Amino acid sequence: MSKIQHGAGGSFFTPTLKDRVKRWALIIGVPAVVLLVLFLMLWNVFFHYVKPGYMLIITAKNGTPLDVNRILARPGEQGIQEEVLGEGWHFVMPIVYTAEVKPNFQVPAGKVGIVTALGGVTPPQGRVLTESPGEKGIRPGRPDAALVSAQSLWLHRRTGRCHRDHARLRRLAAAAARRG
Repeated sequence: MSKIQHGAGGSFFTPTLKDRVKRWALIIGVPAVVLLVLFLMLWNVFFHYVKPGYMLIITAKNGTPLDVNRILARPGEQGIQEEVLGEGWHFVMPIVYTAEVKPNFQVPAGKVGIVTALGGVTPPQGRVLTESPGEKGIRPGRPDAALVSAQSLWLHRRTGRCHRDHARLRRLAAAAARRG
């Protein structure tokens, strides 16, 4: 018997059920697999996972330029954003932002983290420790630069208005950083 059959409908070829299932599997299956692969590739471009103990630093590619005295950008400004993102999944538009995962800085018990603010206005003469977020100088409470003992910082906080103590505090911070 030949494959060409003349049925009641007058068609030359009437596919069997098996042939129809194969055709629909190809019509639906191939695009579904292609879409799944494309989705998985784009997922890694748009979504970033931050493990516990790490943070996601966002840098805006576009926006208004920063003021002269500022280092970190607010939303709508170009540059490294002030707010970092914690652990978990985060959506980041790659055309507008870049993302970088960095480890969190851990301050052990008995130590105090010292940060020297690079941006902001210069504090009044003789003052070493900053009192507001918009000032340059050593800012207690935001650990990412160096560690010193809590007792050393207390002594300097009490007498921190003199330039000589500022130099001593920097030497202590540098020594603590060398010790690791």
